[in-house]
Amino acid sequence: MDTFENTYKEPVLIVRNNFDIQEDNNSLELIANKLNQNLKVFRNNNLLKEIEVNNNSEAIEFNFHNYEESNIEHKILVHGDEAFLFHEEHIYIHLPFELDYDSLLEMHNTNKLVEDTYFKLLFQKVKDLGSDEIHITVFDPGNMEVLTDKNWSEIEQVLQTKEEYFKIVF
Repeated sequence: MDTFENTYKEPVLIVRNNFDIQEDNNSLELIANKLNQNLKVFRNNNLLKEIEVNNNSEAIEFNFHNYEESNIEHKILVHGDEAFLFHEEHIYIHLPFELDYDSLLEMHNTNKLVEDTYFKLLFQKVKDLGSDEIHITVFDPGNMEVLTDKNWSEIEQVLQTKEEYFKIVF
């Protein structure tokens, strides 16, 4: 019997989180200033406040969200087409399009990644958020949960032991 094997490998982009994000501290103002973007802050899709840093009428969104089945607070920054999911020590970046890990690795190995307009802008956003490197691996739900309770150096060690992994330093 022939079986269809799904060969798509979803890439996971991970950077260090340099912000202690809370509703009641100045971390969101700092992010808005670093990105030079107005920011609308939501809790469970209800607008809490707006942070204006420039005269542009457009704003990016930051949402504190609790799902009914989970008491974990999700902190999500929507910037352009990407979503940045903030955890205590790291940030996951969700790309707005499907791109296989192997294709991403090939682009990296042939220097096409740093020449690509979209990725240039993404890397600049990562720099603006205070990180000088991005870690890329294949999404695996079991392995991703392992990262949750670790400090940044432990996260880097876990990532570097993965078979499918590479790092881009700016």
